[in-house]
Amino acid sequence: KPYDIPSEGKIIQSKVGEKLIYQRDVRLAINRFFLSDFKCEINTEHNTFLAQKSNLPFMEAHHFIPMKYQFLFSNPLDNLSNIVCLCPTCHRAFHHAKAENKYNLINQIYVKRPELHTYSVEYIAQFYNCLNIIKI
Repeated sequence: KPYDIPSEGKIIQSKVGEKLIYQRDVRLAINRFFLSDFKCEINTEHNTFLAQKSNLPFMEAHHFIPMKYQFLFSNPLDNLSNIVCLCPTCHRAFHHAKAENKYNLINQIYVKRPELHTYSVEYIAQFYNCLNIIKI
């Protein structure tokens, strides 16, 4: 069942060696899965297998604006609006598809997330190496 936690998330930093990393709250991802009814947000018809631990469709959480860019933002990127529920194939596409395919995926999620429209789709796409860097 979903967790009763704030959807805004928190910025939690830690150091691994010399590298600064930002922690993720798995409970936010689980809440996104429930909000998405354990269906891929790119295409709800994408089927996956049942997870052994939960007996629910296996989905993966993806941070729409990647966590490694947290240093550019004052608000936490590990928040419910920035987490996307994806099937494994679509999740891999966000990371490994050609730029034009990634841009299409980014646009599909962007349309569904008006709360992220503070930023343009082009601004977000640059984090996926789809466009040139845009200064704001």
